[in-house]
Amino acid sequence: MSAKKEQLLTNLLGAGLDSGLAQKAFSLGFNLSKLKGSNESELQRYFDETEIQKIQSLKRKPISPDVIKRLIDECDWKCCVCAKFDEFPPIIIHHIEEHSTTQDDSYENLVILCLNHHGVVHTTHHISRHPMPPELLRGRKQSWIEQVAKYKAGNLVPEKQPVRLQNELDYIESWIAKFDLMLKQLSLMRETNEQDNEDGFLIVDPQKEIKPIQRQLVELEHEGWSAVGYASEMESKDLAQIIAQLWVLIDFYKKRLADHRIPGTVPLMNDLVNAKLAISKARKAQNTMAH
Repeated sequence: MSAKKEQLLTNLLGAGLDSGLAQKAFSLGFNLSKLKGSNESELQRYFDETEIQKIQSLKRKPISPDVIKRLIDECDWKCCVCAKFDEFPPIIIHHIEEHSTTQDDSYENLVILCLNHHGVVHTTHHISRHPMPPELLRGRKQSWIEQVAKYKAGNLVPEKQPVRLQNELDYIESWIAKFDLMLKQLSLMRETNEQDNEDGFLIVDPQKEIKPIQRQLVELEHEGWSAVGYASEMESKDLAQIIAQLWVLIDFYKKRLADHRIPGTVPLMNDLVNAKLAISKARKAQNTMAH
């Protein structure tokens, strides 16, 4: 990751965005100032309603970039509760003691969580004891930082690199296959619906036809963050760029379907072909490294 990209993502994380939305904003050319300065109609061109709500909720003073950088360096951009080196779910900076009560943005009061565990932490438990109290989060944070330090020092042996790359390429290839299937279904929908000369194809039976595709898009978007993470860790810039582009364009498809229109699929079909070629090259490079 370039220093400029890391700085921009750090600023967005420090303001309160999760890394998935921060990555998307960065890919679309937004920095923190541009996001905050955009009105709702401008944001609607690129983000869905939930994302816009998150962007518009960025009211508090951003956390110091130095504090965020230390945290993500020590935790390797990973959730301290998941504590897995080989997974890349979106993450968010969480205040261990509530910010609204303490106004504490110190390193000691911050922890990195995935969105799933962040949701668990913010779930109210009126009767039973909370499953992730502050003392547990502090302990998980410290334990994970120690594991990352050992890993970076070479004292914690991960899987052999060729095996790890094999797993990552399998994940990316599986994600591409799901994307391919979704686009083929969209192409079939175009063949069975009426043409609208101005703006794509109208959908004859929206409720019946849209919902299955929308569910697939949500799954692709969620799993795509890991695919983007895996691809960015490899030396293939072509693969990383294609995966990131496909992931960002999922939101465009979601919006078009919400308007009961079917977007064109040919350009993305071409991107999928290029992605498959890039995966093939990466596999050949991996086999060479294994021998």
